[in-house]
Amino acid sequence: MLLALNDGVETPLEFDKAVIGIASSEIVHLASAFRRFGVLKIDLSSGSMYFSPDACRMHDLPVTSGPIEVADLFSQLHPEDAERIFDAFDTATRSRCGWYFNFRIRQKDGSWRWARLVERYIDTPPNGEFIGIVYEFLPPVPTAEIRIRQVDEPGGEKTLCRLVFTGKTTCIQRVEEPLEDQAAERLRHPAIEVGDDDLAELISRHRLYGFFRQDIESGHCYFSQAAYQIYGLPYTSGPANLAEMIRRTHPDDVCLVSSAFEAAARHKAMFHIVHRYARTTSYKTLRLVGNYRETPDGRGELYGSIYEFYDNLSIVGFSS
Repeated sequence: MLLALNDGVETPLEFDKAVIGIASSEIVHLASAFRRFGVLKIDLSSGSMYFSPDACRMHDLPVTSGPIEVADLFSQLHPEDAERIFDAFDTATRSRCGWYFNFRIRQKDGSWRWARLVERYIDTPPNGEFIGIVYEFLPPVPTAEIRIRQVDEPGGEKTLCRLVFTGKTTCIQRVEEPLEDQAAERLRHPAIEVGDDDLAELISRHRLYGFFRQDIESGHCYFSQAAYQIYGLPYTSGPANLAEMIRRTHPDDVCLVSSAFEAAARHKAMFHIVHRYARTTSYKTLRLVGNYRETPDGRGELYGSIYEFYDNLSIVGFSS
């Protein structure tokens, strides 16, 4: 069944970026810091498909600088989703349009993990190509994670640690692989030319994707128009009404959100928060991904992105 939807999720990304003062490279860094996030290309002339290192790892495929084995890829997909993706690819190829696809990947223990593919058509000779992103869905469980650098002993080297909040409990875990430091390497592939602006556009296509900025000294927090739309509040160019946002946050998640912001500001660290937020009579799950930076005048601030979790449904969509 093909449905024509006017869902209003073509976010004016360029304007949203300007409101908060965020660069495309910062958006990509936020998107890829806490999960596997890959880029890919499909050459329509040869039929070859190229995956970045993280995209390969996500599908349990060997990392390669050449084309992947398509048969191996489809063997990892849920049978129902494999059939749908063939139909979607055929439609997008004939129409020369962008498309997205929510699907399931088989895990080593036999379970299924949800992921999302977003593609854009590029009119390159002779027959064009698709470039896209693919990333894993995180479980919509209220939690917060802060990645901080700690010195083990005086004069020693800094190591990366994970500070995890779950409800009112906190634990510190050592991180063996500093994923955020490897983000650029995990996206690099010799056959795929995708710039930061391309990635930022793909990240925000087909969904509301907002931004925020908090001045640490004053505590004032500013949100982009898309972020206000996500929260269901009227837009204002001034500081956000944090009291109203706290009132609408699930009572069990208020401490989690406040503790995460305080820890991120104190450690000057990167963080993400999954929390529940009231819309009308029910709660929806939102995710904030943020980082610390200093302004040209030396003031510290937190900035980041906001988006709503998807439902775990096998969905195909197209765009012009």
